[in-house]
Amino acid sequence: MASNFKLYEDAAGTVPQGATKGLTHNANLGDNPKDFIVYLMNKDDDPLDAGSITMLDQANPGVDPILFYVEDVAPGAGHEVTEITLALSAAELGTNNPGDPLALGTQILSGVSNAVAIHVRVVNAVTTVSISDELEIWLSATVETASA
Repeated sequence: MASNFKLYEDAAGTVPQGATKGLTHNANLGDNPKDFIVYLMNKDDDPLDAGSITMLDQANPGVDPILFYVEDVAPGAGHEVTEITLALSAAELGTNNPGDPLALGTQILSGVSNAVAIHVRVVNAVTTVSISDELEIWLSATVETASA
């Protein structure tokens, strides 16, 4: 079964996050950092918002956390993973380590009310004008089951 857990730009799940996130930075780095939130949810398979589907880590379901992380698919090509900090709250953006994966918990339930807000901070370190697409966001391998 393909996962219907997707990223959205809003907490209601009305604006899907596209394949890319456009951020404009000043070359003098004077506009750092840039913070935004994406919401991970499955509303398509749970229109009644009942938490009817549970997402679990595939390797050790219910024990290991589901991880959200940034991967550099072209190392040395521009931006680095360490320019991105992930957190479950705005306050954690100041304490979490840039480049580290984010543990989302051992399970995520479907539905809009169970959406996981993922706070993202980008601290640009590139001073040349460019368009970069070498950083990608990923979710660890997961399985989905009907909730008990």
